[in-house]
Amino acid sequence: MARNRIFFPKLKLQLGEHAWHNFRYDVGASVIFSFFNVVFNQFYIPMAIQQGASHIQVGFLAAAPAIGLLFSPLWAAWIERTSPKPFMIIPNLIARSLIILRLFSVRLSSM
Repeated sequence: MARNRIFFPKLKLQLGEHAWHNFRYDVGASVIFSFFNVVFNQFYIPMAIQQGASHIQVGFLAAAPAIGLLFSPLWAAWIERTSPKPFMIIPNLIARSLIILRLFSVRLSSM
């Protein structure tokens, strides 16, 4: 708690107690997400090269974050016009089903 008073004293005075609590959790989540994003995303291109990806495939892989940012205003406008639930639920279901599918494939291959 003393550490929070050192880094953000004026900000805490401007925010209410609930907003300050949310701010601390958002900053922590952002730091953790950024750390894992940087650590894991650095390995995609070397793994693709090791697996024999062509120059154009490596280029697309390197440009994918920037391309996603270019399309994000369009996606944000689309999400605002509709219900955001499908945009959260469907990708999470796909990601979790891929994890489960991988679990079953490893389990079946070891038998």
